[in-house]
Amino acid sequence: MTSTIDDADVYKISSGLINAVNDFDTYYNENQEILEQYIEYKKIKEYRGSDAVCFRELFRKFGETSGYYDENLLVLWILERVI
Repeated sequence: MTSTIDDADVYKISSGLINAVNDFDTYYNENQEILEQYIEYKKIKEYRGSDAVCFRELFRKFGETSGYYDENLLVLWILERVI
């Protein structure tokens, strides 16, 4: 499977993250069902052994060693609870 992300996709993702940070209650209320489904999905064996988990762990290690967390702690704190 191959997919590409263009500038419009990046803008949409960035805008969504900014909106979530600025008004988390509204974001949560509008996305509660899918967020709860994702939380349940993260509990299954197939997810825990997936490339997504590996990537997430690599990104976490990068953040710890590069100072990324220091610069973006609030955003990451919110995302950790959403993702």
